[in-house]
Amino acid sequence: MKSMTGYAYKEHSDNKITVSVELKCYNSRFLDLSIHLPGRLSVLESDMRKFISQKFVHGKIEAGIRVKVDESDIDVTINKKAALVYHSAISDLAESLNMNEKPNLGMILHMEGVLETETKRDAEKYRELIWPVLEEAIEQADIERIREGEHTKADILKHIEIIAESEKIVIKHVPEI
Repeated sequence: MKSMTGYAYKEHSDNKITVSVELKCYNSRFLDLSIHLPGRLSVLESDMRKFISQKFVHGKIEAGIRVKVDESDIDVTINKKAALVYHSAISDLAESLNMNEKPNLGMILHMEGVLETETKRDAEKYRELIWPVLEEAIEQADIERIREGEHTKADILKHIEIIAESEKIVIKHVPEI
């Protein structure tokens, strides 16, 4: 007997990348799967959904996948043209308002389009790191579900014994009733 409830957390670190997978399994008549991935890895969601759906038939499954990279996987570029346009516009406004303030670098860096970032999306590299950890978490969740199912089964059998004993007492007193 297997319960629908279970929990698993697995983590693996390798080459300055840490992958963690957390699975939470709840009771539900049908399979209800929600996956939480970092945005840059959303391309993996469809395959992950298929993979997890092969392992679970019923239940509400919440899968949280986190990837922590110790090295920067972000490229940052500065749009100098945008910075110059903002600088000029702010300077013109200050002059029009008879203010002696000059725009500072911090102000300009916060303006839209001055800093442009792009996260590297090597999804296949991350797939190779995530899938083994996901498999381990699924196995751990399954073990938890079996353990929980055995406890539930033992509890049901205990209640059946109590009912059977109660039935004997009632049958014994039927003539009096």
